[in-house]
Amino acid sequence: MRLNHAWRFSFFGRYAGLIDTVRLTAQVPPVRAGDLLQRGWTMHVSTSPQGEVNARAVWAEEGDPVRLSVLLGLSWLAVEASLPRLVCGDNAQVISEESEVRRAVELMKESAIEHLGDRPSGDWRCTRVDPVWAWPTDPAPYIAALRWARLPRTSPVVYSDGLQWRGRRSVRGRMYNKAIERGHAVDLPLRFERQVRPRAHVVKVAGKRLGVGVEGCTSWATSREVLMDGLHELGLDRSIPTMRTARERLRERYGARRGSTLFGWLVARELDGVPPPGDPRTVRRYEAELRAAGVTGIAEAVELPPLELPE
Repeated sequence: MRLNHAWRFSFFGRYAGLIDTVRLTAQVPPVRAGDLLQRGWTMHVSTSPQGEVNARAVWAEEGDPVRLSVLLGLSWLAVEASLPRLVCGDNAQVISEESEVRRAVELMKESAIEHLGDRPSGDWRCTRVDPVWAWPTDPAPYIAALRWARLPRTSPVVYSDGLQWRGRRSVRGRMYNKAIERGHAVDLPLRFERQVRPRAHVVKVAGKRLGVGVEGCTSWATSREVLMDGLHELGLDRSIPTMRTARERLRERYGARRGSTLFGWLVARELDGVPPPGDPRTVRRYEAELRAAGVTGIAEAVELPPLELPE
């Protein structure tokens, strides 16, 4: 039994997501702490484990979607914002056109110049971009099915309204219920979001490593490829099977004997709520073999249709 696929096509005439958070950075002329304090900035001083003192000026006003910080010793500016909140006034909304992303990025730059009182002395760089997509379907079955799935070099973490895939130092992706996060109904509740830090992560687009150029990082082509890569790694670019279908897939790919071994391990994991005990290398191998067979998650009731993006 399959869910109705009609919803997959109803939003392809317009975007149902694009980018959420963006962080831009740039070198700025030397600035005095006193001048920033007069402009309403606040100062934060911290000491590293090595004894280094770092002074940072921060501008963040309640209700303003733009957040600014300047590392004073290096004269390095960072400006961050949720683009849907900046453009639409509500981050439950979605950016519907690439032109809106460009407009939001320009608004971020203008806000930074206004509150800093000066223009950057170097080029703008994009050091974080969060591509996101939304679907008008119930998130709960997908979230439940993917509680064991992994993005590369991450671990899945279940939280109140969804899943996070956490790397060593940052969250690499999320799938969540926007209605629960916001506390009220929304048109597109199922959200899948990636977090890309081009300076820290190797991200390839069209076979080339993504740089820090603002236009390249915030383009639809980049967002789509990053999202498609995540959907593929999680097995969301094909249907999520029930237990019965999973058994058929495993036997078809690996034969009766190996398929039954993998299926038994899968059943034990689903029933016990933890991976069966064993060598971590064996666990990783089993997970890789399950993923290769298209069994990254198990649908509890009916087979779940794939999540698709427009061209």
